[in-house]
Amino acid sequence: MPIEGGGGGDPSPMTAFGVHQAISTLADDVLSVDQLTGIRVAVQGLGKVGLALAQQLQAAGAIVIGTDIQPDRIRAAHALLGIRTVAPDAIFDVPCEIFAPCGLGGVRNERTIARLNCKIVAGCANNQLATDQDGEALHARGIVYGVDYVINAGGLINTADELHGYNEARARAKTAEIAQTVKHMLATARTQGISTHQAARQITIEILRAARQG
Repeated sequence: MPIEGGGGGDPSPMTAFGVHQAISTLADDVLSVDQLTGIRVAVQGLGKVGLALAQQLQAAGAIVIGTDIQPDRIRAAHALLGIRTVAPDAIFDVPCEIFAPCGLGGVRNERTIARLNCKIVAGCANNQLATDQDGEALHARGIVYGVDYVINAGGLINTADELHGYNEARARAKTAEIAQTVKHMLATARTQGISTHQAARQITIEILRAARQG
């Protein structure tokens, strides 16, 4: 709903905020850093959400490398942020700590996973894995996956808040709780010796079961 009508407006910045919170939490756990200064993040997809994430990460001190399948978006991001940009296919080979898929879904597959030079995959895109097996492939390579439906819920949270009479501070506080969900996902994966992909699915099933019983 438009801001003029009492709604939250474009949910893209809130989606990016939630992913930013998740990335910070993952970086703390995996990279043992309490801030993103100097951390290299390859952002694949520079549309509304991807560009918003790139802006937030750069403001937090991260070194952002970006790409998009639309050349005008690459030019716009470079002009706005001064970030290094690369050709769409080259992004998979960029040395970085974090790879952030923020464009098309299904781009994490057997071929692209083998090319990644990162420790974490966490971005705004939906349906990032081509198959469930690709979640296990990331795990086998020692790459921690910030599961898409866990970390990119900020936009949905922002929109859902409109049902209660939109309050940006409330929506932002709720979105910030994504960080705690990520911690739960990581702890579950570590305790049970499973991938974060499996852990997120298990947590989701538990939540749905509790909702049905409650």
